[in-house]
Amino acid sequence: MVKKSLNLRQILPFMLILVAVFAVYFNSIHNPFIWDDSHLVVYNPFIKNFHNFPYWFTNDLLRGGSSNFYRPMQTALYALIYHASGLQQEAYHLANIILHAIVAMLFFLILRRLYYERVALVASLIFAVHPINTEAVTYISGTADPLCAVFGLGMIVAFLNRKRIAGILLFILALGSKESALMFPFFYLLISWAYEKRVTRQTITWFIWLAGISIVYIILRITVLSFPAHIIPIQFSERFFSAFKSFLIYIQLLVFPKTLSMDRSFTYLKSPLNLPFIAGFTVFCTGLFLLFRFRNHRRQVLPGYWFMLSFLPISGIFTTLNANVSEHWMYTGCIGIFIYLALLLNKAPRKAFVATVSIVILSYGIRSMVRNFDWADEERFFKKSIEAFPDSPRLHYNLGVVYQHRGEYEKALSELKQAAFLRNKIMPGKDTLTSLMIAETLVKLGRVVEAGPYYNEVLATNPVHPIALADLADIAYADGDVQSAVKLLQICIENNQSYQPAYYKLGRVYLDQKNYQQAKKYLSIAVQMHPEDSLAHNLLGVTLKNTGNTAEAIREFELAVKYNPGETSFMLNLAFLLRENNQLQPAIYWYERAASTQPENPAILNELAVTYAISHNIAHAVTIWERILARYPDFAPAKENLGKALKTQKQL
Repeated sequence: MVKKSLNLRQILPFMLILVAVFAVYFNSIHNPFIWDDSHLVVYNPFIKNFHNFPYWFTNDLLRGGSSNFYRPMQTALYALIYHASGLQQEAYHLANIILHAIVAMLFFLILRRLYYERVALVASLIFAVHPINTEAVTYISGTADPLCAVFGLGMIVAFLNRKRIAGILLFILALGSKESALMFPFFYLLISWAYEKRVTRQTITWFIWLAGISIVYIILRITVLSFPAHIIPIQFSERFFSAFKSFLIYIQLLVFPKTLSMDRSFTYLKSPLNLPFIAGFTVFCTGLFLLFRFRNHRRQVLPGYWFMLSFLPISGIFTTLNANVSEHWMYTGCIGIFIYLALLLNKAPRKAFVATVSIVILSYGIRSMVRNFDWADEERFFKKSIEAFPDSPRLHYNLGVVYQHRGEYEKALSELKQAAFLRNKIMPGKDTLTSLMIAETLVKLGRVVEAGPYYNEVLATNPVHPIALADLADIAYADGDVQSAVKLLQICIENNQSYQPAYYKLGRVYLDQKNYQQAKKYLSIAVQMHPEDSLAHNLLGVTLKNTGNTAEAIREFELAVKYNPGETSFMLNLAFLLRENNQLQPAIYWYERAASTQPENPAILNELAVTYAISHNIAHAVTIWERILARYPDFAPAKENLGKALKTQKQL
C-alpha cells in the first residue's frame, strides 16, 4: 500500500504538467495551417517521399526560399507525421503539444535537483501554460523550438545521470533541430556549477566534448551548409541600442503578456539618448551586478544567468537578425524568470500558497487559450496583429500572401507594397522575399512589365534564386522564347538541385517541344521528389504515352487522378488510354466519372458513347448521342456517330 502511494506521488507532478498543457492547448488542435505552415508542411515535397531523405540534410529549411535555417530534424518529424496522417492539421498540432509537455517535464526533472520540489513544479507549470510559448506550440511551424528543447534538455538530464554517450547523441539531434542548440552546453555547465557546488574536472571534460561538436557544427554551417539568408545588415551601434529595448519587451511579455503578436519589430534606435535604451541598459547592468554580487548563492543566481545567457544570442548585438523581438525566441530562456516567480510564490504563507499559485497559472493559462483562438483564421489573425502593430512589415507581407492565395491580387499588392515600405524604414535596402511576392502578384494581374524590376532586385541579391529564375522562365516561355526558358531552368536546377518546380517546368517545356526523352527525365525526377504532384504525374503520363510505354502511362494517369480526384482532364487522359488499350470497362468508369463533373459537356458525353459502342452496348450509346443532340443539335461528332450507330443497328 505504501509502495502504491509512493508511486502515485512520484508521477503526480508529471500528470499535473501533462493535464495543464493539454487543458491550455487542446483548443488549438483544429486550427488551420498558417503562415510558414504552407511552405514547411502543405507544399513541402521533402516530407512526402522518403527518397528525399538526403535533401533533408543538405538544404535549408525552406528549400532555397531565402532561409539560412538548417533544421533537418524538423523536416524529419514532419515527414513521419505526414506518412502517418497526411495533411490532417490535428496531427501536427498534437505533436507540438506533446513536445511542449515533454519539455515542461524535463525542466521539472532538472529543477527539482536544485530547488524544493514544489518550486520546481510551479516553475514548470508556469512554463507549461504561459502565453509567450503559444508562438512555439500553437503555430505548427514553431516545432523547432520544443523539438530542440526536448533534445537539448534531454542531453542535460542524460549528463546529470552520467549517460554521456546518450547525451552527446541528443545534443547532435538538438543541433539538427535548431541553431539555438549551441547554448545547451553552456546551460549544462551552468546547472553543473549550481548543482555540484564546484565545476568538476569531469564536467569540464564533457563540456569540451560538446564544445568540440559545436565547433564542427559551426564550421559546417559557415561552409558547406551555408545558405543565403539575404538579411540586410544593420550597423552595430543601432543593434546595440535596440537590444536593450528588446530586453525590456521580453521582461514585460514574461510578466504581463497582455498583447501578443507574431511580429513586433520596431525601427532600430540610432542614438543612446532615448528612454528605452537607457532604461533597458540600466536594468540589464543592474541585473548583471546583482548576479555577480551574489554569485556565491549559486541556486539563487542560476535563473538570472540562464535568462541573461538566453537573451544574448537573440539580442541582435552580435549579428543582424530577421526581427528585433520574437516571442518564440524566449522559449527556453523564459524558465529563468519563471523560476524567480516560483521562488517568490513559495514565500507565500502555506494556506495562501495553493490559491496564489492557482490564480497565476489560471491567469496565464486562460490568456494562452484566448490567444489560441486568434490562430483559428488566417486573415483575422494577421488583421488583429496589424491592429496592435501597424508598422510591422512581416504582418503586412503575410496578409498579402493570404490575399494572393485567395486570388484577391489587388488587395495582395497593396499589402505587399506596404510591407516593402515599412521594411525599408526598419532596415533600409531591398527585401528579397517581398520583392519576389510583389513580382509574382503583378504577373498574376497581367502586369508583367512592372514585375521585371522586382525580379531584378531579387536576382541582384541572389543571382540563382530558384523561384525568381523559375518565374522568369515561365514568362519567357509564355512569350515564345523557348531557348531562354530552358536556359533559366537549367541554371536554376544546377544551382538549386532540390527545387522540384524547376524539374516539372523544364519537363513541361521539353514535352511541348516533343523532346520526350528529356521530358521523361525531368518529369520523373519531379514526381520522385514530390509524389503528390498531380500535374507532374499527368504530364509524365502524356510523355510515356507518346513514347509507347502504355502501361506506365496508365499508372501515371491513375496517380494524377488519385492526388487530384476532381480534375476532369486527368480522368479523360486515363479513360482515353484505357480505351486505346482495350480496357473498356475501366475506360467507361472514368468517362462516366468525367461526365459527372461536367454533365452537359457534349465532347465528354460523346467519348463515353463511343466507348459504349466499342464495347457493343450500342443501344446505350445511341441514348447518349440522342441526349447530346437534344441539347446541342448542331454538335457534328454526335450527329455523325449516331448516324453510324443507327445504320449498324439496322444491319443487325
